Amino acid sequence: MIEYPDGTQVLITRTIAAGRDALFGAFTDADVMARWMWGENAPGVVVESDPRVGGGWSAYMDAPDGDGMVWPGESYGMRGIFVVVDRPERLAYTLNWDAPVGYNVGVDPATLTDEAVVVDFREAGDGTELTFRHIGIPDDGVSAPEHASGVDATLDVLERLLAGG
Repeated sequence: MIEYPDGTQVLITRTIAAGRDALFGAFTDADVMARWMWGENAPGVVVESDPRVGGGWSAYMDAPDGDGMVWPGESYGMRGIFVVVDRPERLAYTLNWDAPVGYNVGVDPATLTDEAVVVDFREAGDGTELTFRHIGIPDDGVSAPEHASGVDATLDVLERLLAGG
């Protein structure tokens, strides 16, 4: 289920057929993160992760050829700092885009603020109910639904990965 509590947030809730610890690890283990965070067709994904409060994380991929976006450098990325690491119940981290996500194209990076993600993992029968909240999206009527679409698609990849696909 995808909800928009307001124009600056996306809330996605779904049940995934995996234990909480495995699902939590998929959000903190660099090798696993590299297999799903940018989707299944992302070229050259490199992830670093130091899953402790104050530790950093980053996920970069080769910039797609011919995507029409003007972006400095040869890669697209996202990065942040872990602010809550309560395994296997809750994970929260900041998110700063080093990739063209619409509202940051042609904007002075110094004027952009970090976004935040809070992920809760609750037991749900044989699986885990994942609640993914992305906070701090500019309220422009377009960006929250675009982020929701991207997050939902990458969670599909994560779900297939954890199911062994």
